[in-house]
Amino acid sequence: LLLPQPFEALPEAQPFDVVMSMGVLYHRRDPLAHLSALAAQLAPGGQLVLETLVIPGDAQQVLVPPDRYARMRNVWFLPSVSALQRWLNRLGFQSHCASLTRIGCRLLSQRWASAD
Repeated sequence: LLLPQPFEALPEAQPFDVVMSMGVLYHRRDPLAHLSALAAQLAPGGQLVLETLVIPGDAQQVLVPPDRYARMRNVWFLPSVSALQRWLNRLGFQSHCASLTRIGCRLLSQRWASAD
């Protein structure tokens, strides 16, 4: 099922095997809440494909632009790859960076299957 509609319009109870978030995370005022909402849309063992802007640095580094970033006013947080992987791990994902460039990262993450 392919649903090209706003994330907020998706039904909460509908689990998906794959969820994609492409170029959205840095536009969210609360990136952890966004990642958590994505996780809620995944079936156990499902995969999240996440593409976002990143900065160089360790797990403690996240850029919070004061006004604009790349001429965009609605950029709130730019994590390092390590910080992003830490966020995902805290939410129950195992992440694997599939593609990394100087300014972006495409992560393939799998939601841990429940022990039930």
